[in-house]
Amino acid sequence: MPANSFVRRVVEGRQTQGVSEIISWEIDTLPWGGTPTPVSLFVWDVSQNYLNVTAIVAPGGPPTVVGNVLISQPISLLTRDHLYRVEYIFTIGINTLSCFFELQCER
Repeated sequence: MPANSFVRRVVEGRQTQGVSEIISWEIDTLPWGGTPTPVSLFVWDVSQNYLNVTAIVAPGGPPTVVGNVLISQPISLLTRDHLYRVEYIFTIGINTLSCFFELQCER
């Protein structure tokens, strides 16, 4: 996670997920101050010119908040060899912040 409170790409960087996997991804917001509300999630297919595919691959709605942790709805139905950008938008105090990681779909 970022040391600077306004760094957007998480340190873990690029993650991988198989085409048949269904994964709920977690982000700890404590480096930004914790206790986030409200929260949004967007999934962009970078391989398709940043096409918004949230409704297809993460249709369950906004992430769940458990303490300082944001838990995405299960992400599935990814396309092999596509790169995705998974972006969380959240509010802590008076600041609206965002962070993201890249998700590479593999066979």
